[in-house]
Amino acid sequence: AEDQNPPINGGDNNVSCERMSEIEAKIKEEAILRDIFSDGRRNRKSSNTVCEVCGYKAGRVNHLKTHMRKHTGEKPYSCGICDFRTGAVLSLQRHMRVHTGEKPYSCEVCEYRSAHLSDMKRHVTIHSGEKPHGCIECHYRCASLKEMRRHMRTHTGEKPYSCELCYYKASQKATLTAHMKVHTGEKPFSCSYCDYRARRASHVTRHMKTHSGELTRVLTLSSEDSGAGGYTHIADGTYVGTPMVE
Repeated sequence: AEDQNPPINGGDNNVSCERMSEIEAKIKEEAILRDIFSDGRRNRKSSNTVCEVCGYKAGRVNHLKTHMRKHTGEKPYSCGICDFRTGAVLSLQRHMRVHTGEKPYSCEVCEYRSAHLSDMKRHVTIHSGEKPHGCIECHYRCASLKEMRRHMRTHTGEKPYSCELCYYKASQKATLTAHMKVHTGEKPFSCSYCDYRARRASHVTRHMKTHSGELTRVLTLSSEDSGAGGYTHIADGTYVGTPMVE
C-alpha cells in the first residue's frame, strides 16, 4: 500500500520548518524509489518510449510513465499539508512552494518574483511588449499560450465552464464566477457616491456615468419616450443611465 502523507491540521501557519523539510525529503525519496524499482532503468534511453494513446514521444521510460498518468488519471504523489495530488513528482515539488512561499524566479527589471518559471516568462513580456502568439483566425496577439487558448474560445464557441445550479455555460472561468453571484445574491462592487451595488465591476463603471455627467443632456423628452435607448428621463432634462438588470 502506498504511504500517503496525511494533511496537517491547523493550516499552513502551524507547519514547522522541520516538518516541511521532512515532507520535502520524503517526496524526493519516494520519487527516486518509485522510478528505480518500477523499471530499473531510470536513466537509460529506450526505443519503446512512444505513447500508444496520443503519440507523445518521451526521451526516457520514466518520462513516458509520468506522461501516461495523464491518460489513466493516476495521481500517486500527494501533498502532506493539503489535499493536492498529482501524477508527477516535479509537479508536487512546484506545488510545495504554495506552502513554503518560495519564489526562486526574479525579474531583472522590477521586484516581481514568482514560484514558477512559466509565470516569470509571462511576466517579462510586460516589460518587453513581446506578443509571440498570434491567432490564426484574427489579428489578436498575446504573450502566453494560456491567453491564446482563452481567446480561441471566442472563435470555437467552446464553453468548458458549467454552472452546477442551472444550464448556464461560460467560456471563461471568471465569467462563471460572476454568474454564480446570480444564485448567491452577492454584489461585492459598490458605487462610492450612492447605495448602488452590482455583481460586476463593469456595471458599477457604467453606473458611475450617472454621477460624472458623461451622458448626453437633452432639453425636452416626453414621458412616452422615456426608456428609449435604455435611459430614463429626470426633471431637469438630463438622461441618466439605467443600471443593467442583473
